[in-house]
Amino acid sequence: MRALILSANTGGGHNSCAKAIKEVFIAHGDTCDIEDCLEFISKGVSKSISDGHVFLYRHAPALFQAGYRAIENNKTTMFQENSLIFKFFALGAENLYELISTMDYDTVICTHLIGAMMLTAMLKKHPLPLVTCHISTDYDCSPSTADSDLDFYFIPDKRLMDEFVKAGIPKEKVFPSGLPVRKEFYEHRDKALAKEEIGLPKDHAHLLVMCGSMGGGPIPKVVNMFSEKLKEDQEMTIVCGSNKALYDKITEKHSGARNIHIIGNTNEVPKLMQAADLLFTKPGGLSTSEAYAAKLPMAFFNFIGCYETDNLNFFVKLGGAMSKEDPQELVDATLELLADPEKLKAMSNALADASKDKPIPEDYIYEVLRKAHENLK
Repeated sequence: MRALILSANTGGGHNSCAKAIKEVFIAHGDTCDIEDCLEFISKGVSKSISDGHVFLYRHAPALFQAGYRAIENNKTTMFQENSLIFKFFALGAENLYELISTMDYDTVICTHLIGAMMLTAMLKKHPLPLVTCHISTDYDCSPSTADSDLDFYFIPDKRLMDEFVKAGIPKEKVFPSGLPVRKEFYEHRDKALAKEEIGLPKDHAHLLVMCGSMGGGPIPKVVNMFSEKLKEDQEMTIVCGSNKALYDKITEKHSGARNIHIIGNTNEVPKLMQAADLLFTKPGGLSTSEAYAAKLPMAFFNFIGCYETDNLNFFVKLGGAMSKEDPQELVDATLELLADPEKLKAMSNALADASKDKPIPEDYIYEVLRKAHENLK
């Protein structure tokens, strides 16, 4: 197969999903490339949308929520073929067609709905013999999913089947694959040894605090609250992502604390999760799926809302996560949970039971696309 993955630089989740899929294609000796679909319109458009997304996410989450709710409330018209938004994203269709034709791709995978809409527009004008799909990166059905028209829709869990079908996607096109993450997240190692390998006492409880690839949310405030109540036998690691200002702010105040460890951008999240007893994070689709693969219990701070509320509800219902609306109550409940190994084990077991006997998502997706490609011939 010769596969093209259309991602978008609006947060790290779509790109992380794309990379997990690419690893499988490359391992099978296939060609697989990843492109930012927004650059098919222009590099300036890509940068503007990416920068705007990061700004709203970090500094104005209320506006982010309002925008998403507006999309939900207008889902019947906002992304349909004749809408201004659809036409805007369709501006990249000709450049996309040129790339596919030049590189002779036979499979196109979308990890962002902008790419799915752009590909849909391209196929209406240039009906190429392609295998096409969209991979949902959250535990809900985005309001605009049904406005695309692709061959396959891979979703995070079978419990979401009805939601996607009711949204207007034909049932025969919906495949509950799970959400692709890097293979390292599935590796289960002795937690005491994993702690020692990253320099932590093996008998200390370890809280991993993450705030997404963009480092959003009220993390400084939350870290301050944790620091006041963290016990001597408890360790806390904060991953700030690409937000250097956040890293500098937390480092300035807490760099001298023995049991507080601050990290910026890192590729070592699998190791950190293997060494953690509990993950404190916003309920992003990819970060929750990574913890799901690692069977790591989660505590959620839900400062974005919108689709992340659906992610939160999914994992709380599974029994692998908890959340509180009040920040102080959430911090207290998190530390209480961190000090309760039996409850943590029960949550980890709940995550394990929910994923029992399921295939590795990226392997499952690859096999479905491979069979479709063979039939296309």
